[in-house]
Amino acid sequence: MLAGKTALVTGATSGIGLAIARGLAASGASLILVGRDPHRADSARREVTASAAGTAAPAPHLILADLSLMSETRRVAAAVRERADTLDILVNNAGAVFATRQETPEGFERTFALNHLSPFLLTAHLLDRLSPGARIVTTSSRVHLQAALDFEDLQTARSYRSFRAYSRSKLANVMWTAALARRLDGMDIAANCFAPGLVATRFGHDMGGLVGWAARRILPRIGRTPEQGAASCLLLATAPEAGRWRGRYVFDGQPTAPSAAAQDVPGQERLWAESERLLASYLA
Repeated sequence: MLAGKTALVTGATSGIGLAIARGLAASGASLILVGRDPHRADSARREVTASAAGTAAPAPHLILADLSLMSETRRVAAAVRERADTLDILVNNAGAVFATRQETPEGFERTFALNHLSPFLLTAHLLDRLSPGARIVTTSSRVHLQAALDFEDLQTARSYRSFRAYSRSKLANVMWTAALARRLDGMDIAANCFAPGLVATRFGHDMGGLVGWAARRILPRIGRTPEQGAASCLLLATAPEAGRWRGRYVFDGQPTAPSAAAQDVPGQERLWAESERLLASYLA
């Protein structure tokens, strides 16, 4: 049970994120939920509260934010720091895929910003709040297996395709997790990532073309439930054995070898350095 522990879940208002939040709440954790849409956020808060019935957990705290913006990500970190002296579980789950290339007002490509830069920044600002035994869990994807980073075009300014941008961002999640785990070596903090598999959620519903059609029409028939997709995350966040894993990529509850590109240590370190450079003004 997680009574007395505090968990932060981003992208917590629908799909896999909501299933993760409900699972943690059912185990007695105090939840801080981050979501963008106020209507879905209110519904999620009610569902998570219901999941906590019978535990001593307080009602979940909700923070509304657009995590594709680094200023908003930093605001979320500040709000969490104000609310919680310690954080036991940090789930970086927020993510999306966009049909066309979009640049945020801060000058970042939106897929890269939301899926990689935001968890990098949020985690950096919360590291000193993590308790002994804390878990950092990041949602990646098996599509990383088909990706390779182009360090000359990290934000796909010259080569944007929605699937390419998304798969690269999920590769970045795996590479960053490994680099983070090295930096936490010797500390009692476990940083790992997982792939939920093909899950029937709203993810991709707003896309045009074949991808959007498949998300709306095919996934509901063949996809896993959000609860099935969340299972590996909940294992990483709560299981005693997972507390000993460092920098692992997990699929179907088992540490699994990621792609060769994901295991490239010089590439991992270059991604870390580039991320720090891009975020320098937000990390200060």
